[in-house]
Amino acid sequence: PSALQRPQASGVHPSSPPDSGTSSRALPGRLAFCDLRRVMGGLGAEDAGVAVAAGEMVYIPAGEPHLPFNPGPEPVVAVIARTDPNEQESVVLLPELARRIRAEDHAGGQVAFSRALEFGLFLTLPAAFAIAVIAVPMVATLFERGAFGPNDTQMTARALIVYALGLPAFVLQKILQPLYFAREDTRTPFRFALISMVVNAVAAFGLMPIFGFLAAALGTTIAAWIMVAQLWWGTRSMGQAARADARLRRSFPRILLASALMAAVLWATRGWLEAAGLGRGAGLAILVFGGAALYFALAFVIVGYRPSEL
Repeated sequence: PSALQRPQASGVHPSSPPDSGTSSRALPGRLAFCDLRRVMGGLGAEDAGVAVAAGEMVYIPAGEPHLPFNPGPEPVVAVIARTDPNEQESVVLLPELARRIRAEDHAGGQVAFSRALEFGLFLTLPAAFAIAVIAVPMVATLFERGAFGPNDTQMTARALIVYALGLPAFVLQKILQPLYFAREDTRTPFRFALISMVVNAVAAFGLMPIFGFLAAALGTTIAAWIMVAQLWWGTRSMGQAARADARLRRSFPRILLASALMAAVLWATRGWLEAAGLGRGAGLAILVFGGAALYFALAFVIVGYRPSEL
């Protein structure tokens, strides 16, 4: 039987949950969780887990591979409590995309997917650029004191820069995966994730003799982009709904340009602040808030966004 446990009565689990795991309560609508091991064994998502009606709770023990999905046409809101201190979970349900695909509204699905992709790039590209540029002052301000010296700051900043290069990939995965989930395909992303996990391990261990401690960060970033490449390649047969629309094709290079210009200004400002001798806290605040204000201004001018769109 599946390790996913459904309560005997609405509202609470019949016994107190252990110290770790996932608890979820469905609000309006109907939420379902499938056991990924049973899906990989050949069962469909609906046959490999449990459904949670409005007001009910489902408890999933720690270590059980699971995937939430919306089996119905209506939007679902779920309150999810993660109690395992060693794990993190992010759940995003896109009922609009699933509903449009089921209705064969390919143009509407394309718009929904393209806007999600555009918004993800709008936030993650400048964040990645900014973190890479101000990594040293950021780490120095937050951590450089006591036994944590200047050399530790430089080493930590290098790892932070490598992770920043993978930040867009981590978000793009969450945007691309619903294209599969909306088609009730949970097996393909799971297979891609296994491949990326192997790439991560091989890169981390293989690059360690060359890059030392940075190999772990490089492995994570490389694996994240490999996952994005697989997900993107797998959408070739999904038709119009998985294609970027004209607005996204126009806005993407402009978002990239605005991010690059912001990064260049941050780089110049960072050098000026170091020469001016301002305190670390004040200097970092100027870089963070000034960079954010500059990017949004560039987004209005270069990308053509209106305040109402944000």
